[in-house]
Amino acid sequence: MEARSYDLALELLDYQLVDADGRLAGNVDDIEIELPEGWPDAAAEPPTVSGLLCGPGVLAERFGGRVGRGWAELHRRLHPDDQPPTFLPMADVRSIDSAVHLGIERDRLASYSSERWFRVQIIDKIPGAKHAPE
Repeated sequence: MEARSYDLALELLDYQLVDADGRLAGNVDDIEIELPEGWPDAAAEPPTVSGLLCGPGVLAERFGGRVGRGWAELHRRLHPDDQPPTFLPMADVRSIDSAVHLGIERDRLASYSSERWFRVQIIDKIPGAKHAPE
C-alpha cells in the first residue's frame, strides 16, 4: 500500500474491517503510531501508522473513565480466556476506502472471536436476525 496522509480520527477509527474474502471482520478500534527518532524536530521523518488494533479491550481503553472500566470488566467477565487485542500490521492492509480491506481471512484475527460470540449470543437471538445477510 502506498504512503499517503490521513486524518486518522476521520479516516480509520471505527472503520469496518473487510477480510480477503469480502466478509466483515470487525472494526478499527485504535491505531498504533510509530514516532521516528528525533520527532517532533522539523528535520525528522513524520510519524507513521505501524498497525491497527481491534477488539473490545481496545475499545474500552478509548472510552476511558468509568464507562471504559465498566466495558472492560464486562468483557473480561464474559470472555475470561480471551486473547489480547488484535494487532494488524499495515502490511496486512490492502486498501482503504469506506472500509479497511485486509489481505487475510477474518478467522486469523483473535478479535473476531468476540464478534462471533456477540453475533451468536446476542444478534442471532433477535427475531428475524437470521434472515439478514452477514
